[in-house]
Amino acid sequence: VTALSIPDVLLIEPKVFHDDRGFFFES
Repeated sequence: VTALSIPDVLLIEPKVFHDDRGFFFES
């Protein structure tokens, strides 16, 4: 699990994509 600069955001999936619209998770 990776904690981003935003404390409430935790990433569990290994593949995460970010663009101007926000975060996208690929499960």
